[in-house]
Amino acid sequence: LSALNLSNKYSRIYYSKISDKSKHLVLLGTSGIEGFEAFLNELYHEDHGIIEYHTVIMQNDVNESLVNLINKLPYSDFIYYLSGNSLKNSDLERCKIEKSICVVLLANKQAKNSKQEDFYNILQAFSIKKYCKIKENIDVRVCMQLLMPETKEIFFQSLLNSDDLSSLDQVICVEEIKFFLLSKSCICPGINTILS
Repeated sequence: LSALNLSNKYSRIYYSKISDKSKHLVLLGTSGIEGFEAFLNELYHEDHGIIEYHTVIMQNDVNESLVNLINKLPYSDFIYYLSGNSLKNSDLERCKIEKSICVVLLANKQAKNSKQEDFYNILQAFSIKKYCKIKENIDVRVCMQLLMPETKEIFFQSLLNSDDLSSLDQVICVEEIKFFLLSKSCICPGINTILS
Protein backbone atom coordinates (compact mmCIF):
# COMPACT_ATOMS: atom_id res chain seq x y z
CA LEU A 1 0.00 0.00 0.00
CA SER A 2 2.84 2.41 0.78
CA ALA A 3 4.39 1.71 -2.65
CA LEU A 4 1.12 2.70 -4.31
CA ASN A 5 1.05 5.96 -2.37
CA LEU A 6 4.55 6.84 -3.59
CA SER A 7 3.71 6.37 -7.27
CA ASN A 8 1.36 8.69 -9.12
CA LYS A 9 -2.03 7.58 -10.38
CA TYR A 10 -0.97 7.97 -14.02
CA SER A 11 1.71 5.31 -13.62
CA ARG A 12 -0.95 2.78 -12.53
CA ILE A 13 -3.59 3.45 -15.21
CA TYR A 14 -4.17 0.91 -17.99
CA TYR A 15 -5.85 1.82 -21.25
CA SER A 16 -8.68 -0.57 -22.07
CA LYS A 17 -10.68 -0.61 -25.26
CA ILE A 18 -14.40 -0.05 -24.97
CA SER A 19 -15.10 -2.63 -27.69
CA ASP A 20 -13.23 -4.71 -30.25
CA LYS A 21 -14.19 -2.16 -32.91
CA SER A 22 -12.79 0.84 -31.05
CA LYS A 23 -9.47 2.20 -32.31
CA HIS A 24 -6.75 4.17 -30.63
CA LEU A 25 -3.44 5.78 -31.40
CA VAL A 26 -0.54 6.29 -29.04
CA LEU A 27 1.11 9.70 -28.79
CA LEU A 28 4.66 9.84 -27.41
CA GLY A 29 7.52 12.27 -27.48
CA THR A 30 9.22 15.11 -25.70
CA SER A 31 7.44 17.93 -27.51
CA GLY A 32 6.29 20.94 -25.56
CA ILE A 33 2.67 21.52 -24.60
CA GLU A 34 2.15 23.66 -27.72
CA GLY A 35 3.15 20.72 -29.92
CA PHE A 36 0.73 18.34 -28.23
CA GLU A 37 -2.06 20.93 -28.32
CA ALA A 38 -1.55 21.63 -32.03
CA PHE A 39 -1.49 17.91 -32.83
CA LEU A 40 -4.63 17.14 -30.82
CA ASN A 41 -6.52 20.14 -32.22
CA GLU A 42 -5.75 18.99 -35.74
CA LEU A 43 -6.51 15.34 -34.99
CA TYR A 44 -9.92 16.07 -33.48
CA HIS A 45 -10.85 19.01 -35.72
CA GLU A 46 -14.49 19.04 -36.80
CA ASP A 47 -13.47 19.07 -40.48
CA HIS A 48 -12.33 15.44 -40.10
CA GLY A 49 -15.84 14.22 -39.33
CA ILE A 50 -16.95 11.96 -36.51
CA ILE A 51 -14.33 11.09 -33.91
CA GLU A 52 -13.93 7.32 -33.96
CA TYR A 53 -10.73 6.76 -32.04
CA HIS A 54 -9.02 7.45 -28.75
CA THR A 55 -5.60 8.95 -28.12
CA VAL A 56 -3.33 7.53 -25.44
CA ILE A 57 -0.58 9.96 -24.41
CA MET A 58 2.33 8.45 -22.51
CA GLN A 59 5.26 10.41 -21.09
CA ASN A 60 8.10 9.51 -18.74
CA ASP A 61 7.13 12.06 -16.10
CA VAL A 62 3.77 13.53 -15.22
CA ASN A 63 3.37 16.91 -16.90
CA GLU A 64 0.69 18.72 -14.90
CA SER A 65 0.41 21.47 -17.52
CA LEU A 66 -0.37 18.87 -20.19
CA VAL A 67 -2.89 17.11 -17.92
CA ASN A 68 -4.62 20.46 -17.28
CA LEU A 69 -4.66 21.18 -21.02
CA ILE A 70 -6.21 17.77 -21.77
CA ASN A 71 -8.92 18.32 -19.16
CA LYS A 72 -9.84 21.68 -20.74
CA LEU A 73 -10.14 20.35 -24.30
CA PRO A 74 -13.68 19.72 -25.60
CA TYR A 75 -12.70 16.20 -26.70
CA SER A 76 -10.97 15.24 -23.45
CA ASP A 77 -13.20 12.15 -23.12
CA PHE A 78 -11.24 10.63 -26.01
CA ILE A 79 -7.80 11.25 -24.51
CA TYR A 80 -6.07 9.07 -21.92
CA TYR A 81 -2.92 10.20 -20.13
CA LEU A 82 -0.42 7.67 -18.79
CA SER A 83 2.94 8.05 -17.14
CA GLY A 84 5.46 5.49 -18.33
CA ASN A 85 8.59 4.73 -20.28
CA SER A 86 8.23 3.64 -23.91
CA LEU A 87 11.40 1.58 -23.53
CA LYS A 88 9.76 -0.68 -20.92
CA ASN A 89 7.55 -3.54 -22.11
CA SER A 90 5.26 -3.28 -19.06
CA ASP A 91 4.45 0.35 -19.90
CA LEU A 92 3.91 -0.46 -23.59
CA GLU A 93 1.47 -3.16 -22.50
CA ARG A 94 -0.41 -0.64 -20.31
CA CYS A 95 -1.20 1.53 -23.33
CA LYS A 96 -2.05 -1.47 -25.57
CA ILE A 97 0.47 -0.29 -28.14
CA GLU A 98 0.28 -3.55 -30.08
CA LYS A 99 -3.44 -2.91 -30.72
CA SER A 100 -3.02 0.74 -31.78
CA ILE A 101 -3.61 1.88 -35.35
CA CYS A 102 -0.57 4.13 -35.18
CA VAL A 103 2.17 5.40 -32.88
CA VAL A 104 3.07 9.09 -33.17
CA LEU A 105 6.39 10.40 -31.84
CA LEU A 106 6.64 14.19 -31.55
CA ALA A 107 10.08 15.77 -31.26
CA ASN A 108 11.00 18.71 -29.07
CA LYS A 109 11.82 21.46 -31.58
CA GLN A 110 13.47 23.49 -28.80
CA ALA A 111 15.95 20.72 -27.90
CA LYS A 112 19.51 21.90 -27.31
CA ASN A 113 20.95 18.77 -28.91
CA SER A 114 18.97 17.88 -32.05
CA LYS A 115 20.95 14.73 -32.73
CA GLN A 116 20.36 13.36 -29.24
CA GLU A 117 16.63 14.18 -29.50
CA ASP A 118 16.36 12.33 -32.82
CA PHE A 119 18.31 9.32 -31.58
CA TYR A 120 16.05 9.03 -28.54
CA ASN A 121 12.94 9.10 -30.76
CA ILE A 122 14.46 6.46 -33.07
CA LEU A 123 15.29 4.31 -30.04
CA GLN A 124 11.68 4.58 -28.88
CA ALA A 125 10.44 3.58 -32.34
CA PHE A 126 12.68 0.51 -32.43
CA SER A 127 11.63 -0.47 -28.91
CA ILE A 128 7.96 -0.24 -29.89
CA LYS A 129 8.46 -2.18 -33.12
CA LYS A 130 10.38 -4.94 -31.34
CA TYR A 131 7.73 -5.22 -28.61
CA CYS A 132 4.88 -5.45 -31.16
CA LYS A 133 6.76 -8.01 -33.23
CA ILE A 134 7.34 -10.22 -30.18
CA LYS A 135 3.88 -9.73 -28.62
CA GLU A 136 1.59 -9.94 -31.69
CA ASN A 137 3.96 -10.58 -34.63
CA ILE A 138 2.86 -7.34 -36.29
CA ASP A 139 4.63 -4.30 -37.65
CA VAL A 140 2.98 -1.31 -36.03
CA ARG A 141 2.90 1.92 -38.01
CA VAL A 142 5.11 4.67 -36.60
CA CYS A 143 4.73 8.33 -37.58
CA MET A 144 7.74 10.17 -36.26
CA GLN A 145 8.90 13.75 -36.23
CA LEU A 146 12.66 14.20 -36.46
CA LEU A 147 14.74 17.36 -36.43
CA MET A 148 17.66 16.49 -38.71
CA PRO A 149 17.56 15.01 -42.25
CA GLU A 150 20.49 12.65 -41.69
CA THR A 151 18.76 10.90 -38.79
CA LYS A 152 15.80 10.19 -41.05
CA GLU A 153 18.10 8.20 -43.33
CA ILE A 154 19.63 6.39 -40.35
CA PHE A 155 16.14 5.32 -39.22
CA PHE A 156 15.09 3.92 -42.59
CA GLN A 157 18.42 2.20 -43.26
CA SER A 158 18.30 0.50 -39.87
CA LEU A 159 14.67 -0.47 -40.32
CA LEU A 160 14.68 -2.27 -43.63
CA ASN A 161 15.37 -5.98 -43.67
CA SER A 162 16.61 -7.73 -46.79
CA ASP A 163 13.24 -9.48 -47.19
CA ASP A 164 11.11 -6.40 -46.49
CA LEU A 165 11.66 -3.41 -48.76
CA SER A 166 8.54 -1.50 -47.81
CA SER A 167 7.62 0.30 -44.64
CA LEU A 168 4.39 1.58 -43.15
CA ASP A 169 6.30 4.22 -41.26
CA GLN A 170 6.20 7.91 -41.96
CA VAL A 171 8.94 10.31 -40.90
CA ILE A 172 8.64 14.07 -41.06
CA CYS A 173 11.82 16.06 -40.72
CA VAL A 174 11.48 19.67 -39.60
CA GLU A 175 14.78 20.87 -41.11
CA GLU A 176 14.04 19.09 -44.40
CA ILE A 177 10.77 20.99 -44.74
CA LYS A 178 12.54 24.28 -43.98
CA PHE A 179 15.20 23.54 -46.64
CA PHE A 180 12.50 22.57 -49.16
CA LEU A 181 10.65 25.86 -48.63
CA LEU A 182 13.91 27.78 -48.88
CA SER A 183 14.76 26.11 -52.20
CA LYS A 184 11.26 26.78 -53.54
CA SER A 185 11.60 30.45 -52.62
CA CYS A 186 14.65 30.63 -54.92
CA ILE A 187 12.55 29.32 -57.81
CA CYS A 188 9.43 31.30 -56.93
CA PRO A 189 10.25 34.42 -54.90
CA GLY A 190 7.54 35.22 -52.35
CA ILE A 191 6.31 31.63 -51.88
CA ASN A 192 7.11 31.86 -48.14
CA THR A 193 4.76 34.83 -47.82
CA ILE A 194 1.96 32.95 -49.53
CA LEU A 195 2.42 29.85 -47.34
CA SER A 196 2.66 31.74 -44.07
